[in-house]
Amino acid sequence: MQRNGAGFEPVQLRQVWRSPWWLTLQLAAGGPDALRSQVTVWRFGQPPQAWRALRLCANRLPQQVRVQNKDTQ
Repeated sequence: MQRNGAGFEPVQLRQVWRSPWWLTLQLAAGGPDALRSQVTVWRFGQPPQAWRALRLCANRLPQQVRVQNKDTQ
């Protein structure tokens, strides 16, 4: 993640919301109180192999990170 022209920082994936058409990833840089950003990745914007790889990675995450939709928080 890059903020305000600064260098890149490592991020931690905090939560994933899934649908057949998109994945929304909640990312945070730093500790538990760090600013969080959400990024939505749309299926139609990705090559099929990249979409499958991203979905497989999301399925391997611990259950506490995975959420089916945003209304379940």
